[in-house]
Amino acid sequence: MPSQVEHEYNQLYTYLFQMRQVDERVKLWVDNTLIIDQWTSLQAIAPRGTVNVTESNRLYQIEAIFKHEQGDASADLRWQSRSLGLQDVTSRSLFQVCQLHRL
Repeated sequence: MPSQVEHEYNQLYTYLFQMRQVDERVKLWVDNTLIIDQWTSLQAIAPRGTVNVTESNRLYQIEAIFKHEQGDASADLRWQSRSLGLQDVTSRSLFQVCQLHRL
């Protein structure tokens, strides 16, 4: 099910996945744009990507896929902007899309 994210400021946001292991893989799309792609190359334990937010307080689509080669996978999604220090993306900013079907 797709999710959405709300940004507080009209600024450039940097998203960062803080991963626990070096063999973890991740892709992150914001507003249908791939901003983090660490699927085949495992170069960073904290891959990052940016998105320019031009409409604050609007819901943008967000989607992540994550894979760990062995054992349990674990990662934290973080962000920062000029007005926002590096912090976790919390449930206060994330929303799930509910799809209703007429019967």
